[in-house]
Amino acid sequence: MQNLKFDFRHCHKWAALLAERHRKLNQAIKAIYTGNFEVAKKLIHEVFYGDRSGKSADPGMLGSLAYHMAMVTKMASESVIIQKAPKC
Repeated sequence: MQNLKFDFRHCHKWAALLAERHRKLNQAIKAIYTGNFEVAKKLIHEVFYGDRSGKSADPGMLGSLAYHMAMVTKMASESVIIQKAPKC
């Protein structure tokens, strides 16, 4: 079995991404309260659908959800295959 190691940089990257999404949502809420709906719409779109303008593309929350749902489905399928595999 592969030795799994905790990768602080990877976890930090995702934590920073979540903090950035939270910041954008807060900015969107402020924009809504001030009646600046175009700014709010842009920020909400970036959070949910992603932002590909920077050097590191963000798939957005919907992209992340689709990816993680695919991984869960893959893992569930692998468990079924392993359980049904002939015993050697």
